[in-house]
Amino acid sequence: MWAPGCNASIAFLHANERRPACQPARPPYNRRMPSPAGESRTEPSLIGQVIDGRYRITEQIGRGGMGVVYRGEHVSIKRPVAVKVLPAILAAVPEMRGRFEREAMAIGKIDHPNCVAVYDTGRIADGSLYLVMEFIEGELLGDKLHREGALSVNATIAILRHILRGLDHIHSAGVVHRDIKPENIILVEEAGDPHFAKILDFGIAKFADEDGAAHKTKTGAVFGTPVYMSPEQCRGSRQVDLRSDVYSLGLVLFAMVTGSPPFREGGSGDIIIAQVCETPPLPSSINPQITTALDAVIWRCLDKDPERRYQTMAELDAALAAVEQSLMPVRDALRPLPASAPTLLAPLGPTAAESATVVLRGAAADQPEPVLAPPRRQHTTTFSQVRGEVAPVLAPPRARWPVVAVSAVAT
Repeated sequence: MWAPGCNASIAFLHANERRPACQPARPPYNRRMPSPAGESRTEPSLIGQVIDGRYRITEQIGRGGMGVVYRGEHVSIKRPVAVKVLPAILAAVPEMRGRFEREAMAIGKIDHPNCVAVYDTGRIADGSLYLVMEFIEGELLGDKLHREGALSVNATIAILRHILRGLDHIHSAGVVHRDIKPENIILVEEAGDPHFAKILDFGIAKFADEDGAAHKTKTGAVFGTPVYMSPEQCRGSRQVDLRSDVYSLGLVLFAMVTGSPPFREGGSGDIIIAQVCETPPLPSSINPQITTALDAVIWRCLDKDPERRYQTMAELDAALAAVEQSLMPVRDALRPLPASAPTLLAPLGPTAAESATVVLRGAAADQPEPVLAPPRRQHTTTFSQVRGEVAPVLAPPRARWPVVAVSAVAT
């Protein structure tokens, strides 16, 4: 994996943030670069107030570098909403106000079931800005990873493919998210799908035709979460495009199947240097259940050179679909056959494994008599190489039900 730019100047990375060896590591998932406005500010609570005569604020549900998020409801139709408020003290800062307005414009261009929806935006009398979005009941992916650790490969792919659809729509709208991480992905159960996911927080999103340096402050600080930032974003490059989201999603994928992202030790500067210069470990070296095919997908996402990554979310989705398909034969073989399918009259045992002689009863009168393949070492789909396990052999569908044949795995 090529790592260009490792000798580039990265003086803006705040070298004084390096953590002494004796200092314990901090949790990786909620680490942000510092806000230029500081984190010690206090603002009057809006709980109990009605904003613009339409939205009653009921409780505070979050706080971050871009203000406070409240739960509320529309006073007329009683629809629950999430209200993000940028306090007046921050709204007076042109850079912060521009970021907030850019988020509103970015979400306003997006209408997709895998992305949070925006309903309204405006200004409060004291100068604060607000953004009204759909209120989503669910669990943040970051919380799920903290609670469960590594997820199964099947669950990971199911969740990722929802995120891919949302990001593909975001990119087609000319927007680059730039802050893809587990805390900005919420899992909800929708239409019986427990892996349905929505993308949140467009606070540092940019438009594709926007100056790529717009995410830098006048003092050179970089906004984002270093644990999930692409190398070009870490370097402050003007060439931050949709492939930066591919890298960030690769980091999320790595964390989902191994339990943690590849670069998490040290301070923000250490992590940024690692994103630019260091090669991540193979995911399968951490979780042996990860297949070679999935290893390859993750590594291509995490290539330091954007030209070598997947170029679109559709391309990455196709690669994950192929990985998912490679897992299908075993999963499908474990499904029960229909009642009218051919059935075994005798179980396979050591004798049958040696002679490969098993009698089957056909389900249809016109179905040809099944023929069993002789035992052989070369086989098609197998569950494993354990002695005595059964390997399905495909037969041509010449009757109402396909011919079912069983081949013993030779060892």
